Amino acid sequence: MCKMNWPRRYEWKHYSVPALAILISVVIPLLQYYFRRFDNNTFTSWGLVFTTTPPVKFFLILVPGIVLASLAIRISFPFPRSLFLFLACAIVTAFFWGAAEVNVSASRYVTQAKHLELYGIPYFFKEWGNEIQAWMDMPAVPFFNGLIFRIFGESRIYIQLFTALLFGMTAVITYLIGKALWDEDTGFYAGLLLLGIPYLIIQTPLMLLDVHTMFFLTLSIYLYIRAVEAGGAGRAIAATCAVFVASFCKYSVWPMLSVLPVISLVYYFRKDGPLRRQVLQRSFLVLLLSLLLVGVALALKFEVVVGQIKLLLEFQRPSLGRWTETFASIFLFQINPVITIAAIISLFLAASKRDLKYLIVVWLPFLTVFFLLKRVRYMLPVFPMLTLMAAQGLAALRNPDLRKVIVASVIMTSLVTCFFLFQPFLNQWSAVNLKEAGQFLDTLDIDTVEVFTIPQQNYPVNPAVSVPLLDLSTHKRVVYRYVPGASSPDEDFHLSRFRDSWEYRNPLYYTSDAEHAAGKKAVAVILADQQDKIPPELTETIRTLHHTRSFTTSIPFFINQTLVRIYWQ
Repeated sequence: MCKMNWPRRYEWKHYSVPALAILISVVIPLLQYYFRRFDNNTFTSWGLVFTTTPPVKFFLILVPGIVLASLAIRISFPFPRSLFLFLACAIVTAFFWGAAEVNVSASRYVTQAKHLELYGIPYFFKEWGNEIQAWMDMPAVPFFNGLIFRIFGESRIYIQLFTALLFGMTAVITYLIGKALWDEDTGFYAGLLLLGIPYLIIQTPLMLLDVHTMFFLTLSIYLYIRAVEAGGAGRAIAATCAVFVASFCKYSVWPMLSVLPVISLVYYFRKDGPLRRQVLQRSFLVLLLSLLLVGVALALKFEVVVGQIKLLLEFQRPSLGRWTETFASIFLFQINPVITIAAIISLFLAASKRDLKYLIVVWLPFLTVFFLLKRVRYMLPVFPMLTLMAAQGLAALRNPDLRKVIVASVIMTSLVTCFFLFQPFLNQWSAVNLKEAGQFLDTLDIDTVEVFTIPQQNYPVNPAVSVPLLDLSTHKRVVYRYVPGASSPDEDFHLSRFRDSWEYRNPLYYTSDAEHAAGKKAVAVILADQQDKIPPELTETIRTLHHTRSFTTSIPFFINQTLVRIYWQ
């Protein structure tokens, strides 16, 4: 049974410090709201999210939520901390499964995974970078998603379940790293604080690569620590496999894996005499095996990799300078400021203690700041190390109740922010029309959906990229019919931040047998403006379809709009 650990005497002195922590926890969101103009995040900016949620409503929910969380943190649960972390993170993630795919990059990952589903594993690896458009992506995450589609069926819920499992496991592994480096409390609070990063939570239901990358990078760090510390062939092989998979999640992981030699150096200087030689031998074995495996895989796709790296250097690196966010936006709005402040405090504490182990967790946050990586989505794999830093900062507080109240308040603030600010705002994005249109199509007595995209001139995003997202939202068979009339970006093609969408081409499986599509049909038209005219060739197609329904949710101040109109008999 759960029980509440109440103090025997209800003294003001006992509650004064936690009460002050609760008050500060309420004041911080007030300050965030007041200074919200400094948040220039392009996804969930505090300067925009209050357009859908009145601030009074937000704070009326937040204040009692923080108080209740501060009381609930005293509850003791009759199962291990690792299980509690896993369940807490996985369950919180499940509450956001109804979110729409608001990032157009998800289209690429849907099509990449669907190629494996339809044509199998050998085809997937053979055609990666050829028939399967790879852009600057790597194959690990689409491979796992494709396996899920092939085994369980093409449904987004299975991908979201997989992501929830990885997020829960990331919290557990963060706990294990903290426990291995310091103590159980540090690891536990670090795992919990992952729920204190609202931007991270809101990413978990999306079909992107970042949560998976975070998991495999964190897993690599933990397994490498175990291999270096304890040795053994099994641990070396496990660490090698984790590093190999992490290396093929995203190119940005490559510099992050520099933390592995740092781990070796830390353990080398913490050991004495002959034990140092063991550290070097174990490190060399894992690093050598990892480099060999990664090198062989890269050699098999040498031309594709060279082309991607060239694109990274010529387009992605300069682009970061054109659409970056500020560190204030990242560390004071998208990440709870308490986590940032606690992490900074831990820097001084570690320096005063000369804690060599601290270098392991500070290395990745240091890299992101040193190289001015001002894009919170690209920093997401670093978050477990950041929360470990924050947990070390909180460890300096001698009052255990105060630590509990702070952590509970941070988590509750993050959850209320996600549920009542971020989610309502994202539900007003026009991308939700694709999800709702797909769900509506599932209610119709049809077999096939013919999708048309209306060409747009001087538009930020290629409308054809929306087809896979509609396909992901419906169980009906989707065929794509190209409408003549070239669309064009609203800026120079080579400089466009959505250049990937303009280089995107819908796969052949949408068009190869479109002419022979049998059964009852409906027509879905994807357009950018309700006033867009239907082309003559499409008018003839929908002439005999007497029913129509439009999905027109949109935020007026966004240039990119994705509207959907359904026609059926």
